[in-house]
Amino acid sequence: MDASHLPTQSNILHSKWAWLPFTGIITVTLGTIALFNVRAPAISTAIFTGWILTFVGMMKIADAVRLRLWAGFYLHLIGSVLGILIGLIVVTNPLAGGLTWRLLFASFLAALGVIRLIAAISLQFHYWGYVAIDGVVTFGLGILLWANWPWHSLLFVGSAVVIFVILRGLFYVLFVLGIHFEIPVP
Repeated sequence: MDASHLPTQSNILHSKWAWLPFTGIITVTLGTIALFNVRAPAISTAIFTGWILTFVGMMKIADAVRLRLWAGFYLHLIGSVLGILIGLIVVTNPLAGGLTWRLLFASFLAALGVIRLIAAISLQFHYWGYVAIDGVVTFGLGILLWANWPWHSLLFVGSAVVIFVILRGLFYVLFVLGIHFEIPVP
């Protein structure tokens, strides 16, 4: 992507900026609420976490539609669709067993982390570093779950998903505010 293209991309985000931090704040709030549900029994944790992923995915699809001209459109769309699919699979099959949905979450987090990291590096839109950091952390959580998935407690799995949701919202707010106020990337 050439340098003359970047201001246009920034302008697309800048013109839609008011709604974007709101979705990030809602995502952080949902993650914080989920944090208090992590110690609940396995079935209720699976259902609650599934609904949070579904709702966050729907909000991010709404963002993607608003930003369909932005170079990061597919980054939002792919992650959002994956979140909705995984969330609905867990909600509709909570009795599939803790091992099954733990592996599902591990796969989701690892795949989404890679997608975000590749998209951030290849597109290099303004403030892409926030998305890249989010991708690395998300991938790391997925690998942690994947590497030891049969032995991890449901508490760790729920905590990993909650950390993912909170960080996704936090990095999204930082990314959007950085675009709006043109804060230099650390």
